Formats: sequence, structure tokens, C-alpha cells
Amino acid sequence: MEHKRNLKHDHRKSEFETLAAASTAICGASAAIALAATFNHKQLREQALLAIVVTVTALSTLAMVLYPFISGWCGFDHIDAGIFLGGTIHDVAQVVGAGAMIGPDALEIASLTKMIRVALLIPILIIFMFVFSSKAHRTEEEKAKPWYKNIPMFLLGFIALAALNCTGIIPTNVSNTLGEISRLFILISISALGLKTSLGKLKEVGWTPIVLMSIDTVFLLLWVIIGIFLIRG
Repeated sequence: MEHKRNLKHDHRKSEFETLAAASTAICGASAAIALAATFNHKQLREQALLAIVVTVTALSTLAMVLYPFISGWCGFDHIDAGIFLGGTIHDVAQVVGAGAMIGPDALEIASLTKMIRVALLIPILIIFMFVFSSKAHRTEEEKAKPWYKNIPMFLLGFIALAALNCTGIIPTNVSNTLGEISRLFILISISALGLKTSLGKLKEVGWTPIVLMSIDTVFLLLWVIIGIFLIRG
């Protein structure tokens, strides 16, 4: 019994750590909420998800304020600054804010770089689905179903819309409107998660998400800076 309890704890810990890392690497709170949907509802506690969302948003906001100054301190031109901001800041909105602080050229490069990171959400979602929907993580009812019936419907819709948007069939104004609506839904989901989560229970998560995601953020910062200096020769 003790072994099963420890195994269950290890599963939850690995899911928490993987989700924290992925949200830092891709697009912050948006990635955390999307990726968490591939988990069984018993695998990841709501307060743990909320802790990840709050932490990654706070780190991204701090990066938006500090990174333009770090870019200047490193002597980056507008192109390098755009790559630096787009490659290190977590949330899209903060990337736009930081890029605007430097200039239009940096903003354009930063947005493009960030979109490359956001594009990784689809393959990572698929990987999460197969890893965390495996038989070791599924309920008895889910195990009885064919694997394809456990695919979240939102994932299929997301892939279909992303592929359709890449073809250029969807007009730009429609695409922008749908993007604003999706951001509104993300805000609603974060608010709903906050309302359902007790602040007392949130304390149970402790300092883990802050420490873990701060380490991820610093690693990403150094990785991109070193990469830019290596490319510049």
C-alpha cells in the first residue's frame, strides 16, 4: 500500500514538473492550461495548476520589465534583441510589450521568434497525450477504450484550426478576432480555476513552482544569450 502511494506521488510530481517546464518553454499560462487538459483530472491537483499559472505569469511580467535592459547591457542590436525577447519571455503579450519598449524592428522579430515557440505547442500536446494518457495513468474505464477515443477533442480542433490558418484561407481580421476570443477564454479559465481553488490548499504546493520555474527561466535566459553570442561570433 505504501509503495502504491509513493508511486502515485511520483507520478503527480513528474506531471507537475513536466507541465511547469513546458509552460516555461512554450507560451506560459496558455500552454499550462492547454497541456493540463491532457491529464486525467485526478493526476494534477487544481491548486498545483493554478500555482504554475500564477508563477509563470509573474515571471513573464518580470521578464518584460527587465529583459529590454539586459538586452541593452549585452549590446544587442534590434535583430538580436528581438530574438532574445522572443526566445526567453514566456507569455505572448509580454513579448509584445518588451519588444515595443525597444522599437518596431525588435517587436517584429520578437513576435516571429515567439510564434516559433508557440508552434511547438501542437507536437508537445501530442507527446503529452500519449505519455500521460498511457495505461499507467488512465482509469479502468479509460483503459477499456481504444487509444484514439482518449484523444481530447480540443486537441483535434486546435490542430485543425492551426493547419487551416497556415494555409491563409482564414482572413487576417477573422484570425485576429478569433485570437482575441481565445485569449478571453484563457482568462475565463484562469478565473474559474482561481474561484475553485482554496488559498489554503494553494499553500500545500509550497515554494516548488516558484523555485522550479525560476530555474527554468534563468536557464532559458542564459541559453539564448549564449546562443546569440555564438552566432555573432
